[in-house]
Amino acid sequence: MSGVSVVIPAKNEASTLPSLLESLRQQSLPPSEVIVVDAGSCDETTRIARQKGARVIRVDYAYPGQARNIGIALACSEIIACWDADMRLAPSALGHLIQPLMEGSADIAYSRIEVYPQNLLAALRFSVLEPPYTHILSQREKTYIHFAAGVAFRREVWEQSGGFPPWRAREDNEFYARVSALHFQQAYVHEAITFWEPSERWSGLLNKLRVYARHNLLSGKPQEWYGRLFLLYLLYTVVGISGLIGGGVPFGIFLFLSSIGGVTLMRTLRRVIRYRHFLRFRCSLNPYSPRTLLAGWALLLGMDVASLVGLIEWIILDKLRLKPERFPPSRILEELSPSLPE
Repeated sequence: MSGVSVVIPAKNEASTLPSLLESLRQQSLPPSEVIVVDAGSCDETTRIARQKGARVIRVDYAYPGQARNIGIALACSEIIACWDADMRLAPSALGHLIQPLMEGSADIAYSRIEVYPQNLLAALRFSVLEPPYTHILSQREKTYIHFAAGVAFRREVWEQSGGFPPWRAREDNEFYARVSALHFQQAYVHEAITFWEPSERWSGLLNKLRVYARHNLLSGKPQEWYGRLFLLYLLYTVVGISGLIGGGVPFGIFLFLSSIGGVTLMRTLRRVIRYRHFLRFRCSLNPYSPRTLLAGWALLLGMDVASLVGLIEWIILDKLRLKPERFPPSRILEELSPSLPE
């Protein structure tokens, strides 16, 4: 089949998936097929996907990288595009994105991703925890590149790179590194606009950070997650020990906890100031309000705790092999064709 197959990993995405599928249906150059890989949803994800015209592959369990691999392997087209369920496309995005591939000037193309957080916590995720922009086009124009979503590539790129790793974290960075090492031609397509509209809850985000931390260790690149964190807590420990020597145990504990709180506040202020325009104009938030600063401070502390829990889990479950993460192949439960609306 000619054209392009769109692959979307999903789990319990009934609230976000309709917007993405509708934006795909309205493309000036629509895809040949849309494949939703449902990785164990317990909501209406499968029914909604089929009613919106998607082919659904239900599997027992899969992380996003594994789900993408399953969808790509079963796709009918030689050009593959991937998006996440909480994204949507501008009307001409797909046509612009695959144009370099059709012309033969690129093997893989990245869309311009504009992040529009849907709540305070999501806004702080893209300012306090991670930058909202990772690719700078110029001093006045910045944009975000996602290496696993909002991207299109030839099937041979996926085959020769070995696909997406199974980890829950860094699978996009590792895929990009493999593609770059193979010297495939890459293109950034400014006209192909993807809107990313994330929404977060405290429990879900902290649990996600815990899993990310553990899987960064499993990926063999712990320094990318823990390098700066270890240095910070080494500093806190030195301050606490100094207080313990000079003023006893209570004073040492006080200095240890105070240094954590104070440095975390400074880290929050630095990042809020740096991304104040993103918070103010993209998220309609006052970056200096007590609510924003307190939530950002709590989020950074929560990330530290989640990272510590992830490290402990990795030591106990993986290194001591009490319950190691094995990444077994996903089992396909059923394939469902698009259905007509009821």
